[in-house]
Amino acid sequence: MKPTIHRIRQSFITLRKEGRLRHRDIATKLTISEGELIAAHVGLGTAIRNGLRAIRLNTEWPKLLASIETLGEVMALTRNEACVHEKIGQYRHVSHDGSVGLVVGEIDLRIFYQQWFAGFAVIESSSQGEQRSLQFFDAQGQAIHKIYLKPQSDVPAFDGIVSLFAASQQEPGFEVLKPKIKSDPIPDEAIDRAGFWQAWRDLKDTHDFYPLLKKYTLTRTQALRLAEPEFVRELS
Repeated sequence: MKPTIHRIRQSFITLRKEGRLRHRDIATKLTISEGELIAAHVGLGTAIRNGLRAIRLNTEWPKLLASIETLGEVMALTRNEACVHEKIGQYRHVSHDGSVGLVVGEIDLRIFYQQWFAGFAVIESSSQGEQRSLQFFDAQGQAIHKIYLKPQSDVPAFDGIVSLFAASQQEPGFEVLKPKIKSDPIPDEAIDRAGFWQAWRDLKDTHDFYPLLKKYTLTRTQALRLAEPEFVRELS
């Protein structure tokens, strides 16, 4: 049985205070997703002492991301079980084509909005002050991308973004959906390796790599595994 909203909130305060655990680690201890942890704090009027509050955002992702430039310098963070990627800079030249977004500049992103399910403005209060961030999750509650304000970031601009993009529904909770069943990749022996390698050599732009995968019906990891040494180097 999953913990109640009240228990999640109280456990968060206790665990955060005891060991300064990261949000994802607290969620793991509570046997919930990180998205559920954050969503449990929606609906709190003000941040409680040494606690957290969250404002649910609407799903106008391209418009929201285009507004991030007004924050000035921030930290962009994306992570998975294997690595953490942090980059300090400003979101500039934000554009999109359908469900694919692009950020070009010191923060350089390729965004697949079809994976974005929920977003929150998060304000965490501690003895060091308030930490503000924007956090985005997939339908399973896994964090996709986070944007943390730095001391020099524009807090009034953050407040403006929250006001503009706050969802009409501000009830706590996160409905976790079952992941879609992915089809098995085409067997390696069925791939035109020579054609794929030559097409890779002929690439003129990094943005053409994804269409190349589709052309040869390869998954990204399969493509890297089958690549010639001139293209990739295995690290571990």
